[in-house]
Amino acid sequence: MGMIATRLAPLAFAVAICSVALMGCGDDGETPVDAPHPADAGVDAVPNTLIGLSQSCGPNLPACPAEAPICREGLCTLACHPDASLTTNASGQIVSTTPASFIPDNPACAAAYHGGVVGEPICGAIFNVVPPDSPLQPSKTYAFDAVCQVSCLPQNTCPAGLTCRDLECFP
Repeated sequence: MGMIATRLAPLAFAVAICSVALMGCGDDGETPVDAPHPADAGVDAVPNTLIGLSQSCGPNLPACPAEAPICREGLCTLACHPDASLTTNASGQIVSTTPASFIPDNPACAAAYHGGVVGEPICGAIFNVVPPDSPLQPSKTYAFDAVCQVSCLPQNTCPAGLTCRDLECFP
């Protein structure tokens, strides 16, 4: 992992946490499902050419491969740190996560990423929040699975077919 990405991974994680209301939540705690999101629009029409982490997924597209079996916001991913937790303050804002950093889990993401030198595979996107409150409630602790994402830092670049938005590559 590049030195810049190592230093910026916590920032990317913070952005991912701040957008937790837009992430997928499991409806029964067992089967992760992807919540509807504007990023899903148009995924059917323009799939990217990646295989594995950040491969296009959704209706009328090939299923995600075993190395990245979860379809999240139109892209295949994998759980890199299951059973994480977050805590909100009296305003419902995230104030802490356990663990505090997911950098040690980045190698699992790198192993499933075949996008070359464009983008940086990191662990830290929030998925399958339990309980699935939206928005997050004040002064509450939630369980979640951290999943891999492709960060567009440090040069705001993404593999072909993806766009940099909120420090992450999306369809």
